[in-house]
Amino acid sequence: FYLPHGILVDTDNSIYTTDVGSHTVAKWKGSLSKVWEAGTPLSPGSGSTHFCKPTGIVVKGGSIFVSDGYCNDRVVELTLEG
Repeated sequence: FYLPHGILVDTDNSIYTTDVGSHTVAKWKGSLSKVWEAGTPLSPGSGSTHFCKPTGIVVKGGSIFVSDGYCNDRVVELTLEG
């Protein structure tokens, strides 16, 4: 982690993290093995492959919602596969 900010554990015990320093969102399983990472590490932006200081995560149904609000003013919807 560069500058961790948010964490969520879902009903399947998957762990989701946001990192405002690296501008990424990640999903972890088991003993913290990374399943996937979204965003371009250390490269902030507002495009479809970038976050800019993502802050929080909600898992609802088959989607992950990420608040991307320090630099951007949006909520990004991801699939459970990132």
